[in-house]
Amino acid sequence: MNKRISRLVTIGFALMLLLGIAGSVFLGYQLQLGKEYAKHNRFLVQKVGVPLYRARHEFMVRGQEVAAALIVPLADVRHQARRDQMRQAGERARAYLHAALASAPTDAIRDRIHILMLHDQQVTMPLAEEILAAGSSNADRARGTYDQRYLDAQRRSLELMDAALEPVSREADRLERQALERFDDSHMPGIATVMLLCVGGVLVAVFVRRAVCRLMQQANQATQEIHDLAELSFDVICTLDEQGKFRSVSGAFERIWGYAPEELVGTSGLIHVHPDERATAKKAIAAVVSGGALTNQRGRFIRKDGQTIFMKWSARWVASQRRIFCVAQDVTAATLAERALQASEQQLRAILSSAHEAFLCIDAGGRIIEWNTHAEAIFGWPAQEAIGHFLHELIIPQHLREAHVRGLQRFLRTGDAPFAGRRLELPGLHRDGHEIMLEISMTAIRQQQGFIFSAFLRDISQRKQAEAQLRETKEAAEAATQAKSEFLANISHEIRTPMNSVIGMAHLALMQSPEPRLRGYLEKILGAGQHLLGIINDVLDFSKIEAGRMELEAVAFNLEHVMRTVSDQIGPRAHGKGLDFQVRVKVAVPRRLVGDPLRLGQILINLCSNAVKFTAHGGVTVRITVLARDAQACRLKFAVQDTGVGIRAEDVANLFQPFRQADASITRQYGGTGLGLAICRQLVERMGGEIGVDSEPGRGSTFWFCASFAVAAGDVNTEKPDAPSSDEAQQTVKGARILLVEDNPFNQQVACELLAAAGVEAAVAEHGEQALEMLQRKTFDCVLMDMQMPVMDGLEATRRLRRMPGLATLKVIAMTANAGTEDRERCLAAGMDDFITKPVTPDVLYRTLARHLAAVESAGMTANPEPAPEAALVAASAEVIDMDALASLSQGDPVRMRRFADKFLQSAQYGMRELEAALEAQDPARLARIGHYNKSSARAVGALGFAALWQALEAHRDGGSLAEADEIAASLRDTLQAIEAVLKPIMQEEGSAAPACAQAPLH
Repeated sequence: MNKRISRLVTIGFALMLLLGIAGSVFLGYQLQLGKEYAKHNRFLVQKVGVPLYRARHEFMVRGQEVAAALIVPLADVRHQARRDQMRQAGERARAYLHAALASAPTDAIRDRIHILMLHDQQVTMPLAEEILAAGSSNADRARGTYDQRYLDAQRRSLELMDAALEPVSREADRLERQALERFDDSHMPGIATVMLLCVGGVLVAVFVRRAVCRLMQQANQATQEIHDLAELSFDVICTLDEQGKFRSVSGAFERIWGYAPEELVGTSGLIHVHPDERATAKKAIAAVVSGGALTNQRGRFIRKDGQTIFMKWSARWVASQRRIFCVAQDVTAATLAERALQASEQQLRAILSSAHEAFLCIDAGGRIIEWNTHAEAIFGWPAQEAIGHFLHELIIPQHLREAHVRGLQRFLRTGDAPFAGRRLELPGLHRDGHEIMLEISMTAIRQQQGFIFSAFLRDISQRKQAEAQLRETKEAAEAATQAKSEFLANISHEIRTPMNSVIGMAHLALMQSPEPRLRGYLEKILGAGQHLLGIINDVLDFSKIEAGRMELEAVAFNLEHVMRTVSDQIGPRAHGKGLDFQVRVKVAVPRRLVGDPLRLGQILINLCSNAVKFTAHGGVTVRITVLARDAQACRLKFAVQDTGVGIRAEDVANLFQPFRQADASITRQYGGTGLGLAICRQLVERMGGEIGVDSEPGRGSTFWFCASFAVAAGDVNTEKPDAPSSDEAQQTVKGARILLVEDNPFNQQVACELLAAAGVEAAVAEHGEQALEMLQRKTFDCVLMDMQMPVMDGLEATRRLRRMPGLATLKVIAMTANAGTEDRERCLAAGMDDFITKPVTPDVLYRTLARHLAAVESAGMTANPEPAPEAALVAASAEVIDMDALASLSQGDPVRMRRFADKFLQSAQYGMRELEAALEAQDPARLARIGHYNKSSARAVGALGFAALWQALEAHRDGGSLAEADEIAASLRDTLQAIEAVLKPIMQEEGSAAPACAQAPLH
């Protein structure tokens, strides 16, 4: 029996010993698993979770900087600072993502991090750069990109970040839960083992005690490692009891909430929740304690300093410890950034909604996806009806729909966007069917899911209607101005025609040396006629200025020549009234200028005429001073001072207004239209200057004006050779045969008698066709051609005359009542050589004829038909000048030959001076005119090579190189020297002295 008991005890002891050993091994295994789970949890949190949370934070910082940069003006230095901060945030985020990717424990986590990195590199970051770059040139485009593309990309980045954090958080929770469960489950086997050992024997108890102590030490070490990891974490980690009081907290609380851990333990967590959310938090605690778990919850909490912070938290109930285990992350920066993004998005949408332009977006298929309130107002379609429909079905007219669809398809196929960066004006379609004119600005935006197209549209129907009305008004005004100009031109023509008879007959009568009383009558008639002519000229000038057709020349001229002309016209009048007339020019005033000498002289003559008119005693002085000058330009001041009646201060304002004078009594006492000073003001302003007057009643006036001129380089000698006197001119034209083409009998009589008085043989044709017939039957030295005649006008007659054999060089001078610049140009273009305006005075008529007939006294003028340029050049190579032609022209008279040669050389030398001035001014039109004038003279004396060069120069009328003109000028100089050498022996023969009229140029 004892043996059996001893055997049972031994077997029982052995069984207890085995059970103790098994329990100890099981406890050690469970503690080791808990340690491994804690180790993996620490690795995940520290190596993967923390970098991902930091990268998320940097994403939000970058988004906040992009949103803020749209508000800061580009010129502000903060704009570049925002841009730098955005880029730095992006670089930090990429560094954190690379660190997390390298430490990810599973393929699933690595794949999600990799997708997040690709999206950030290829989509989000390039869009941020594009927004900041576009803001420098197109703020609307930058805001559109931000609204339509960047916000979506940012949301996608955050979604991918949450997707990457989700398996990390899930894995960390699993490891933590298993570690705690392993630790909890290990207590019971350890206790059972101890009891068995106590019952089974001291040796087993001691052995098991030692094993339990060693395993407990390892468990405590693992727990300490978990505690250390919690202290190092950037996230808040804590435990709470069933009432929501803190039992343990990590060190992150002090950094985030401002409380030390010992200040929180034992206090209720609810008092730190924002008052508006405490009820919700209380329900959440109850839900967790009941066995549930909450993840990714968001809430507001109060820091120790009273600031509100935003936390994202997860909690789980650990039943074995009767504790709530909670992990929370500070998402204040991210939340504020998200709210800023949302506010910016709402602001942009509000701006687009309230904009005065329609805004819409369509997708790649042409369907409407955005439609603001102004689009509703313009097109009549509410947004809920428009969105989802094809754009071309709603607002594009039928005839443009196919082109719209083709253009959209072409862009998607080729990327060709002709609409990009342009404002287009196209018709649109209203809901009720009527068309409206739109101004459209469209942009293509690339998104992940494809292109979208945004457009701003403005209804410009009213503007177009206003433009059309303005255009019609402008055209009507221009037509009225043109009609007025034509009316004034016609009136001028109609007045000049009888005035030609009045002034001409007065001149003819005065030539008869009548008795004094009759001479007085005739001089008064002549003066009244000339005064009326001045009024007509003023009206025409003012009409040109008002119509914007008054153009100023820019030619080189000598200021002394202009002032000499002024003195010649004003001096006799002033002296006739017993007044002193002086011109004083400061030494510093440049004499060689570039401008319009004719209009400058017109201003000065007008001001001087007024000064003489309103001055009874004393004198008139013209002063010219320099206001500013450099090597290329100068600004001069011209002042005309008189000792006349003066002007009251209140009357000065009216002086330079059209049809106004200082006092109505002036017109009655002195006459005048009130246009002279208005014309002067317009001319001065076109010269870049200003005009004014300083005056005091009873003490005289000083009219002044300033004008700018270029300073001409080199010598400027634009003065023509001394013109012959009237008597010399009559001697020059004596014996010439003139064809007068004129339809008015009175004008015929005046012209014929004036010509007869100078010894000219005149024949009359009443229209152009009759003139051509007479030219075919008889030889004439010159034709005086009216412009407006029945049957055939003077322009057409001249054009036909130039095509007739032998008449190419015949002098044709217009003598017409059409006084406009356009009329002069039309005459020259038709082939006429000069232009005389009616009423014709004897002096102008004789001098003009003398200038053109200086080398012609017989029918020899028409002996040389105009050759082709090539033929002329061949002739020039054979002989510099055809002496036979020159001898034939002089009818074998050596004296006449010398006279003709002398006149030709003087004319040629003058033409060369004119050519040099035109080249310096780089004026092709003037070059053409000079060539036209000089070629005929050269052909008349047989200098065909010289004539061919002038004709080549004339070709610059149709455009030509100035370099070619320089080459032609050089050839002309060489040819002229050769001609002078040939003619030198003739000029040195006895009796070579030429009469005074030889000074007149041929042209």
